[in-house]
Amino acid sequence: MQIVLEEIHLKGNPVSPGIAIGKLFFCRFADDVIFEKSITLDEVEDEVRRYRLALAQSKRDLEKLQLVLENEKISEGRTILDAHMQLLQDPVITDEIEQEIRLSLKNAEFVLQCALQRYKMKFSTLPIAFFRERFYDLQAIVRRVLVCLKSSYLDDHFPTGNLLRESKSIYALEKIGVVYARELSFVDLTEASVSHAQAFMTEVNGATSHAAIAAKAKGVPFVTSIPYEKIERVSDLDTIIIVDGNTGDIYINPSDQTLKYYSSKFDSEANDEYLNQTRSNLNLPAETYDGCPVRLSANIEMAGEVKLLNDHGGSSVGLFRSEYAFLSHINFPSEEEQFLIYKEAVESMSGFPIVIRAFDLGGDKYLLGQKIPFENNPFLGCRAIRFLLQEKELFKMQLKAILRASAYGNLSILLPMISSLAELIKTKELIQTALKEVEEAYGFSLKPIRLGCMIEVPSAALITDLIARECDFLSIGTNDLVQYVLAVDRGNHSLSNLYSPAHPSIIRLIKMIISEANCCGIPVSICGEIAANPKFTPLLLGLGVHELSVSLRQIACIKDAIRNTSIVEATLLAEKALKLTTVEEIEALLI
Repeated sequence: MQIVLEEIHLKGNPVSPGIAIGKLFFCRFADDVIFEKSITLDEVEDEVRRYRLALAQSKRDLEKLQLVLENEKISEGRTILDAHMQLLQDPVITDEIEQEIRLSLKNAEFVLQCALQRYKMKFSTLPIAFFRERFYDLQAIVRRVLVCLKSSYLDDHFPTGNLLRESKSIYALEKIGVVYARELSFVDLTEASVSHAQAFMTEVNGATSHAAIAAKAKGVPFVTSIPYEKIERVSDLDTIIIVDGNTGDIYINPSDQTLKYYSSKFDSEANDEYLNQTRSNLNLPAETYDGCPVRLSANIEMAGEVKLLNDHGGSSVGLFRSEYAFLSHINFPSEEEQFLIYKEAVESMSGFPIVIRAFDLGGDKYLLGQKIPFENNPFLGCRAIRFLLQEKELFKMQLKAILRASAYGNLSILLPMISSLAELIKTKELIQTALKEVEEAYGFSLKPIRLGCMIEVPSAALITDLIARECDFLSIGTNDLVQYVLAVDRGNHSLSNLYSPAHPSIIRLIKMIISEANCCGIPVSICGEIAANPKFTPLLLGLGVHELSVSLRQIACIKDAIRNTSIVEATLLAEKALKLTTVEEIEALLI
């Protein structure tokens, strides 16, 4: 008698968009089970030599991965891998471990694992989640070395057929599948995706982890905050998993109805057909079928992504999240470092517009060496423009780099998390100071640079008219706007049912912002996740939005949605939505 398994639905935190359906690959790492072995004094130097060989092999493996990333045009990944290779040469990994092997007379695997656990305890006590996540870089290096050590040990003691060889390491992924692990590093994800992983799920990675950055760059669906024990229970079964990286929904053993729904839209055959259909629209304008033009721009996090813009049917960058290019840096990047990154991006645009957002640091994003005071709620603390205005010299450094880069193309500045008119005025004064210093230092005059403001907190939304008179454009960041208006932490999956961009207050607020901006004659774009959801496209156009900024891989999909929308019908749809009173009613209208 065949046992029919019940469908299990889990809700996680979406980090990288996309849909995947596949077999579960439950990942256990080399440090899950480490054996302890005593060695004699005569064996010590051989054990140290074995450890050094493992370090050398790990370095060669990382160099191979760098070539993979270069071939895939993910140039920023080299910075992260460079940092990992530097860790391989750090005394913590080299001298201290070798000394501990000699003193403890224990095998290298055991000594290395004990050291990792000590550092894990130190990192786990840090109050800021971002710094805790940096532990995964160290852990990734240790795991790679452990894999090399285990391989050498098994070759010497168990040439074939040993149980240890059969444990599921991410490096053993040979078939296409959906990968689950408690946590992943940038290297883990890169190596697994080389082996054709369809999607990733983890328990503890955050949106700013290096793994998340890699997933977005590669266009692989990634969902976090999925409890380890929930997946472990089904890990030994021949389990089918559906991963919805757009919403964070996970379906284990999906019902026929659920599988049919997702398969009709996103299985490999349908997806290929859909991509072929949308790709045929790449060179067509983004306009409704009754002739209303829409500017469709890209959100990018790495300068190298600009070179892929044309491949995805885009012509402008509506949001360059500048902080992501430097998150792996220990110190704040110099003006020259920033200038070279921005100049490369601007020149790659060949005259088309690019908007660089000033560093949105704080909340859940920090540079490695950044000194951040303890805050009970970092998202309501010294974040984004507040931090930048507090650290004016650092802010001016970035402004000068952006102003210098503006000489090479069509560049605008976007200010994050503006909450008062005073913040905007102070920033404009600082821009004038930076402009004067640049012109005096380099002996040339710069044309005025366009300045925009993010509208992502209620206070800014309510004074849109005042802000609009002092800047050139607005960009609605719906991810934070929804979070702050509804008082729901978007990273708290237990409250995910309350976090909805279809809430009547959000729809009305978007309409109000656009109306006020129109009165001042300045354009408004939307750059949050709502812009990348095709079911919202007609509603946003009907509300008066004429620019959407989405991830590179969503451009074709949203362009297809625009071209299949009538602006007349969209306006009527928006009028209906504005009269509705519940999330459920609005979501039903959008289906």
